[in-house]
Amino acid sequence: PWKIQTLLDMQQASYPRQHILWDAVIDNLTNFEGCVYRDGRANPQSIRFLIERSVSKRMEVIGPKRWRRAIGAEIESNSVSVYRPRKVIEVRSVLEYYEAEYCKLKEATSILELALWKAKINESKSIEGRRRRHAKKMRIDDWASRQRCRIGCGADHVVENVLIFLLPLGVGC
Repeated sequence: PWKIQTLLDMQQASYPRQHILWDAVIDNLTNFEGCVYRDGRANPQSIRFLIERSVSKRMEVIGPKRWRRAIGAEIESNSVSVYRPRKVIEVRSVLEYYEAEYCKLKEATSILELALWKAKINESKSIEGRRRRHAKKMRIDDWASRQRCRIGCGADHVVENVLIFLLPLGVGC
């Protein structure tokens, strides 16, 4: 794998704007029967290295560490045996599953943060309303008031403690 890494480093240094089509590289390598290290075919360790390299940027985006570990375990599960197209498809499907779950998780936490922010704005309106009983209705349209409410709503603490309940059950323990 270090020779492959050297080659990839040279490619990146020489052609930084040119991206490698990882799926095509891995598909071509795994379409050989058994991917044995004879007759110029790639060995399983090389293919595993390339699979790790192909999904590394996508894995970095996924938040929960236990999900990243589960994807890594899926790649490692065939480190000794031979990589076949079926195994590559399994790794890709596991990665796609966790990417989809992470998108749902980000959406849920954003909605939760917005709800907390809105509750803080409403609370500020009611407090201000009590202070100014005879004044016009307070407008919270100014940016500074909204920012104060956003900072003071406590979303960072609430989301951190609620996050575990938003994770799907039985996923990547």
